[in-house]
Amino acid sequence: MIGLALLLGAAPVAAADLVAPEFAARVSGRTIAWSTADGRLHGMEQYLPGGAVIWRFPGETCMQGRWQGVGTRICFTYDGLPGTQCWHFAESADALTALAEGAPEEERLVATGESRVPLACPGPWLGS
Repeated sequence: MIGLALLLGAAPVAAADLVAPEFAARVSGRTIAWSTADGRLHGMEQYLPGGAVIWRFPGETCMQGRWQGVGTRICFTYDGLPGTQCWHFAESADALTALAEGAPEEERLVATGESRVPLACPGPWLGS
């Protein structure tokens, strides 16, 4: 078995999910751009103190929300949207990634930009 693994090459080791304290330490005070595997911008999120967030899809208005840790998942609720959306966040030497609970691996998002600049919220949103 070991010989076969050496012959075929070792499979990449998956990064462990970030739990709530690790996630908070990693994202708090930052605005992160999330992109699909093919490089298309999926959206941007600003992570504020105390689990508050502001999310914006490209070309849309901002939504306020909150996150909380539930086991190895980070779950979000947004004003005006029903239900809770849970994600698995992981960080490897290469990237910070996010995968929606139940989504196939090919839908994993990758952090492609990060800053401490607040998210721009144009339009009717009161935080503009």
